[in-house]
Parts: sequence; structure tokens; C-alpha cells
Amino acid sequence: MFHLKNATVPVAAVLCFAGPLSADVTADDVWNDISAYMAGIGYRIDGQETRSGNTLSISDIRITGSLGPDTGSMVIQLDSIDLAETGGGAVDIILPPVVPVVSEFSGPDGETFTSTVEYRHSGLVASASGTPAEMLYTYTADTISVLSNGPEIDGTTFFTAEGDLTGISGTTTMTLGGTRVYDQQIAAAGATYHISFADPEGDGEGRITGEISDLTFEGTSDLPALVTEQLNMSEMLAAGFSAGGNFRTGPATHQVTSNGAEADFNMNLATGETVLDVKMSGDGLSYGGTQSDLLASYETSALPFPIAFAAEDSGFELGMPLRQSEEPADFALLLSLEKFTMDDFLWNMFDSASRLPRDPATLVVDLAGKATVLFDFLDPASIAAAGEADDAPADIDSLDVRELRLEIAGASLQGEGSFEFPETDMPFPRPVGGVDLDLVGGNGLIDNLVAIGLLPEEQAMAARMMMGLLAVPGDAPDTLTSRIEMNEQGHIIANGQRIQ
Repeated sequence: MFHLKNATVPVAAVLCFAGPLSADVTADDVWNDISAYMAGIGYRIDGQETRSGNTLSISDIRITGSLGPDTGSMVIQLDSIDLAETGGGAVDIILPPVVPVVSEFSGPDGETFTSTVEYRHSGLVASASGTPAEMLYTYTADTISVLSNGPEIDGTTFFTAEGDLTGISGTTTMTLGGTRVYDQQIAAAGATYHISFADPEGDGEGRITGEISDLTFEGTSDLPALVTEQLNMSEMLAAGFSAGGNFRTGPATHQVTSNGAEADFNMNLATGETVLDVKMSGDGLSYGGTQSDLLASYETSALPFPIAFAAEDSGFELGMPLRQSEEPADFALLLSLEKFTMDDFLWNMFDSASRLPRDPATLVVDLAGKATVLFDFLDPASIAAAGEADDAPADIDSLDVRELRLEIAGASLQGEGSFEFPETDMPFPRPVGGVDLDLVGGNGLIDNLVAIGLLPEEQAMAARMMMGLLAVPGDAPDTLTSRIEMNEQGHIIANGQRIQ
């Protein structure tokens, strides 16, 4: 489970699914664990407790939390839950069929806005068992639905949203030791969503809809025995908080339509498997995902023709430190788009004779390195101070170009290299290092661009002169190689020859 700063916690889901469960537990054990869990992530939870036989009922539940200095506060309200002891060492968690959750936010200058989210369920069966030190939640449901009118600001709502999960099952195990460790597995057969939005001034409206199949999530979070008075993720990371998870879906479709004063548009997307991995700890944040079999089409009244394109695979990865340190820490960035194709109609607009090869295009940029973080990225006070001082967020110590690859229109460029950034009295970093580049089909691409009229001859001549200055011929026809270096004096050297 993830608990990110300034995010409204889906409280109904937490109460249902994020608690403990195998020897005997009581209703009080479950409620105490929920309360301790909420306190550990910076919330205070209160409610009216009443006993009737083997059932503990909590009503008028109110959850409050500060969003940090000068950032306001939040209040979440929901009606009730029942915790019924089964007599077999387990506790059934019973929610009303409709659970409204009202969130109120107050800003530092007294401004307020509210948001109401309504959770509905059918066929929900949730229970907790185990011991107070090792609890297991199990839950199944035919359908869980979420309805929201979005935030209301000055009496105006800007969108409405509905979402449905079907065929849900899952478990959450809580283990209490030096920290609270939560292991969670969830699966759902499918999901649908519908979002409608409108311009408050009446100039347009739109909607986003979609269907997603075969959703799964597996994750672990580690909560320190920490009680904070505000939702300060930086303090939680320093105390040992960590969370990570893997989210997967099967094929999905999405539609976006908009009717505006200037133009209408309609966009359709279809995707294959989607994978998202997230991990956050005191060591930093890693966030990455992949998606297969993208198909997209776009139509708008502003253009007399449709746009369609596809990609076999795409992905991204981001890794970065989050906390201030005197020692350099690892960072990484990967962007990839592989086997990209577009509709022949678009090609024919500028190349009706098919002079350019229409092979699928690929772009990969894979970077890594080390950087020294100069302030805590998740601490509001540090962010505010750095903004006032106009400080840079980090100093780059090194950069590795692990892969650079571009394949398009019959040409390909590949490269790799590394750079160091030593301390200097210059107002900007001065890299020291080099990169190796290989270009295949570059001259052929220039010839084709000139032939179809996209590149004037004088610009083509300048491009060829630049390639002759920076590169040397390779072993095969129409291939060029280059070694570009930068030294401590700021000189640029191409293939052993200083050019600056």
C-alpha cells in the first residue's frame, strides 16, 4: 500500500482491506490496529464505539491530518463500520452497502474545499484473523464502485467520476515487530471508468471512459513505529518507512472526447499488457513501467484528416534519491519507444512516392549517474527554503549514457559514453569524458529528404560538412563513427582532433 503526502487516503478501502488476521483476534484488536496504522502515517482517527453482543460498532468516524507547515489540513468523515467476532477467532468487517466519505481541506490562507466520494459494494465479504502481532485480512467482492463529483470549490464542481471493479479477491497480512509490515495481494477480473468534465464558463465539455481487464497488485509496505503530527513523508522515510509494489493489467481500451468552442476531438487508445513498478524508501524512489501493443487514433474538427499510430513496446524508468545527503547517490532515467509506426495517410502527406523507408522506428535513451541532493524533496519546509533561495535541487557528479539508439526512415544512430562533473569555479557544470557514436544510413537519409523536398540542398550540404568534421567513415558503406570528448580545459575533441 502506498501513502503519499497530500493524497486523500481511501479510508473505506483501508478499513476494509488494510488490517491484520490466525490464532484469536478480537474486534478491539482490529480497531486498535487500524487506529495505530492511521496514526503511524500522520492521521488521527476518532469514532463513537458501542458494543452489542459480539459486535463492536464504530460510528461518526472522523480522520484528521495536517498537510504540513503552511499547507493546510484535511478532515475525512464516514458513517460507520461494524466489527463482529465470529466465535472462531476471526472478526468479520461489515460495511454498509453505500459508504460516503466526505473530505474537507483547509488551505493556509483559510480557503476551503470539499470532496465527496461514495463507495458501493455488492457481495463484499471481509474478515480479519490471526493474532494482534500477525493479522490477515481476506476479502472478496462481486463489485466495488466509486462515485465522485470531484472537489467543490466556491460551490462549483468541475467533474464527475465513476469507477467499477469486478471479481475482486485479495489478502493483506500485517506483521508487527520493530515495524508494521503489510504484504498485500489483490486481483480483479476487470475495471471500467467514466469521467465527465465541463468548462465552468460553459465553453465546452468532455468525457474519458475506459475498460481494463485482468488487474493484479502485489506490494509490501514497512511502517515505522512513528507518530507524526502532520503528513511529512520526509520524516517517515528518515524513520524507516518503505513501500513497493507491482501493478499489472491485461488488454485495455480508453476513449477521450471533447466538445469545445474552438474544436471537437475524439481519441481512442488500445493497449496490451501494462506493468508498473514502484518503490520508495530512504534510499530513494524508483518508478517504471512498460506497455505493449499500443494502438491510437485521433480525429479533430481542426484537421481534415485522422491521425493513427502504433507502437509494439514502450517503457520508462525513473530512479532518484529523495533526501539530502553529503554523499552522491544513484539516479537513472530510461525512455523507450520501440517499433513505432504511423498510418500511410500521414506518410503520403510528405512522401507520396514512398521514397523514405517506412520501417518501424525506435527510440531508446538510457541514462544513469550519481548526484548529490541539496535538500529533501519531500519536506515542505526544505522545498520552500530552496525556492526562496533559488537553489539548484542537486549537483550532478557523474553521468553514464548506457544506451542511445534512434532508428528511423532507414537510418540508425547508436551511442554510449560517460562523463564526470568535477568541482569548478565556473557558474555551470563542465563535463569531462566522452561518447562513442555510430551512424548507419545517414547520407542516404539526407539524399531522400532532399529528393522529397523536406530538406533544402544548402542545408543538406551543411549537414554533410558537419558529419565530415565530427565523424570518420566506418568499415561498411554509408557508415560513420565518432568519438567526442571533453577535457578539463573545456576543449571539445572529435576523433583525436580538437575542434573547440
